[in-house]
Amino acid sequence: MRTRLAKLREDDTLQIVALCNALLLGHQVVRLLLRVRNLTPRSVADSLLGIHQINHVALVTGSHDLYLEATCRDQNQLIDLMDEIRRQPGVASIQPIIVTSLAKDYTWEGLRGTAGQSISDPGK
Repeated sequence: MRTRLAKLREDDTLQIVALCNALLLGHQVVRLLLRVRNLTPRSVADSLLGIHQINHVALVTGSHDLYLEATCRDQNQLIDLMDEIRRQPGVASIQPIIVTSLAKDYTWEGLRGTAGQSISDPGK
Protein backbone atom coordinates (compact mmCIF):
# COMPACT_ATOMS: atom_id res chain seq x y z
CA MET A 1 0.00 0.00 0.00
CA ARG A 2 2.83 2.40 0.86
CA THR A 3 4.47 1.83 -2.54
CA ARG A 4 1.18 2.41 -4.38
CA LEU A 5 0.57 5.60 -2.43
CA ALA A 6 4.08 6.85 -3.21
CA LYS A 7 3.55 6.14 -6.92
CA LEU A 8 0.22 8.03 -6.97
CA ARG A 9 1.87 11.02 -5.28
CA GLU A 10 4.86 10.88 -7.63
CA ASP A 11 2.54 10.87 -10.69
CA ASP A 12 0.58 13.86 -9.29
CA THR A 13 -2.52 11.65 -9.24
CA LEU A 14 -2.85 12.10 -5.49
CA GLN A 15 -2.05 15.07 -3.29
CA ILE A 16 -2.61 14.99 0.44
CA VAL A 17 -4.03 18.26 1.77
CA ALA A 18 -5.93 19.59 4.76
CA LEU A 19 -9.32 21.21 4.21
CA CYS A 20 -10.50 24.11 6.32
CA ASN A 21 -13.36 26.57 6.30
CA ALA A 22 -11.56 29.85 5.55
CA LEU A 23 -14.68 31.82 6.51
CA LEU A 24 -14.36 30.58 10.10
CA LEU A 25 -10.82 31.95 10.12
CA GLY A 26 -12.15 35.38 9.16
CA HIS A 27 -10.84 35.30 5.58
CA GLN A 28 -12.53 36.60 2.43
CA VAL A 29 -13.55 33.73 0.17
CA VAL A 30 -14.33 34.65 -3.42
CA ARG A 31 -15.24 32.91 -6.66
CA LEU A 32 -14.42 34.78 -9.85
CA LEU A 33 -15.84 34.32 -13.34
CA LEU A 34 -13.61 35.76 -16.07
CA ARG A 35 -14.15 36.59 -19.70
CA VAL A 36 -11.10 36.53 -21.95
CA ARG A 37 -10.37 38.70 -25.01
CA ASN A 38 -7.53 38.60 -27.57
CA LEU A 39 -5.85 35.56 -25.97
CA THR A 40 -6.85 31.96 -25.38
CA PRO A 41 -8.46 31.08 -22.05
CA ARG A 42 -5.68 28.53 -21.48
CA SER A 43 -2.95 31.16 -21.82
CA VAL A 44 -4.75 33.50 -19.42
CA ALA A 45 -5.26 30.60 -16.99
CA ASP A 46 -1.55 29.85 -17.15
CA SER A 47 -0.73 33.48 -16.32
CA LEU A 48 -2.88 33.28 -13.17
CA LEU A 49 -1.31 30.13 -11.72
CA GLY A 50 1.41 32.00 -9.83
CA ILE A 51 -0.94 34.28 -7.88
CA HIS A 52 -0.74 33.06 -4.31
CA GLN A 53 -4.35 33.80 -3.24
CA ILE A 54 -5.83 31.84 -6.16
CA ASN A 55 -6.25 28.19 -5.23
CA HIS A 56 -8.38 26.92 -8.11
CA VAL A 57 -8.26 27.79 -11.83
CA ALA A 58 -10.57 26.07 -14.31
CA LEU A 59 -11.45 26.55 -17.97
CA VAL A 60 -15.24 26.52 -18.26
CA THR A 61 -17.97 26.67 -20.88
CA GLY A 62 -20.90 29.04 -21.01
CA SER A 63 -20.91 32.81 -20.79
CA HIS A 64 -17.51 32.92 -19.05
CA ASP A 65 -14.15 31.42 -19.95
CA LEU A 66 -12.47 30.88 -16.58
CA TYR A 67 -13.58 30.05 -13.05
CA LEU A 68 -11.31 30.95 -10.13
CA GLU A 69 -11.50 30.32 -6.40
CA ALA A 70 -9.44 32.48 -4.09
CA THR A 71 -8.95 33.15 -0.41
CA CYS A 72 -7.79 36.51 0.91
CA ARG A 73 -6.96 37.46 4.49
CA ASP A 74 -9.09 40.63 4.29
CA GLN A 75 -10.84 43.04 1.91
CA ASN A 76 -7.63 44.98 1.18
CA GLN A 77 -5.95 41.82 -0.06
CA LEU A 78 -9.08 41.05 -2.11
CA ILE A 79 -8.87 44.48 -3.76
CA ASP A 80 -5.17 43.89 -4.51
CA LEU A 81 -6.03 40.48 -6.00
CA MET A 82 -8.72 41.95 -8.26
CA ASP A 83 -6.26 44.65 -9.44
CA GLU A 84 -3.60 42.02 -10.15
CA ILE A 85 -6.05 39.91 -12.18
CA ARG A 86 -7.23 42.98 -14.16
CA ARG A 87 -3.59 43.70 -15.11
CA GLN A 88 -3.21 40.26 -16.71
CA PRO A 89 -3.18 40.40 -20.52
CA GLY A 90 -6.35 38.97 -22.02
CA VAL A 91 -8.66 39.55 -19.03
CA ALA A 92 -11.72 41.33 -20.43
CA SER A 93 -14.03 41.23 -17.41
CA ILE A 94 -14.32 39.81 -13.90
CA GLN A 95 -17.50 38.87 -12.10
CA PRO A 96 -16.70 38.40 -8.40
CA ILE A 97 -18.91 36.27 -6.18
CA ILE A 98 -18.23 36.76 -2.47
CA VAL A 99 -18.93 33.66 -0.40
CA THR A 100 -20.79 34.62 2.77
CA SER A 101 -21.53 31.14 4.11
CA LEU A 102 -20.81 27.54 3.15
CA ALA A 103 -23.89 25.33 3.14
CA LYS A 104 -21.86 22.34 1.92
CA ASP A 105 -18.20 21.84 1.22
CA TYR A 106 -15.97 18.90 0.41
CA THR A 107 -15.55 16.63 3.41
CA TRP A 108 -14.28 13.13 3.87
CA GLU A 109 -17.84 12.00 4.58
CA GLY A 110 -19.04 13.45 1.29
CA LEU A 111 -16.21 11.81 -0.60
CA ARG A 112 -17.17 8.43 0.90
CA GLY A 113 -20.82 8.82 -0.07
CA THR A 114 -22.65 8.82 -3.36
CA ALA A 115 -20.58 11.73 -4.72
CA GLY A 116 -17.59 9.45 -5.22
CA GLN A 117 -17.27 6.66 -7.74
CA SER A 118 -15.17 3.59 -8.06
CA ILE A 119 -12.36 3.93 -10.60
CA SER A 120 -12.21 0.17 -11.08
CA ASP A 121 -15.98 -0.12 -11.67
CA PRO A 122 -17.41 3.09 -13.20
CA GLY A 123 -20.94 1.70 -12.81
CA LYS A 124 -20.78 1.88 -9.01
